[in-house]
Amino acid sequence: MTTSWALIKRRLSPDAVALLRAYWELKKLHLSASLHAGIAAQVLPGCRACERFDAAARELLENYLLWTDWQAKVAEGVDYFGMHPTPIGEEFIRHEWGEIEKQESSPKPAQV
Repeated sequence: MTTSWALIKRRLSPDAVALLRAYWELKKLHLSASLHAGIAAQVLPGCRACERFDAAARELLENYLLWTDWQAKVAEGVDYFGMHPTPIGEEFIRHEWGEIEKQESSPKPAQV
């Protein structure tokens, strides 16, 4: 069975697409990055960023393009929440924007 990327694209809201694109951009900077409500205003600037982020994340979760990474008691009284693409979500991201390659924070030393 082949995946119809056009069908998936037609089902997603612009905010949901923006979240997937933001994940792709974040992963280029930090391989351990995840989507979470703390970046709502950065990803979806403008009015009601948190509400829009929650709605877009719910949409991606319901369409099996994201999964929730929840780790209880990472530190005393602190739980960790983040969202990552499912395998089909990863394929969609690669199809739309290409491979995620971490950018070097500093130039590589010259070979001697």
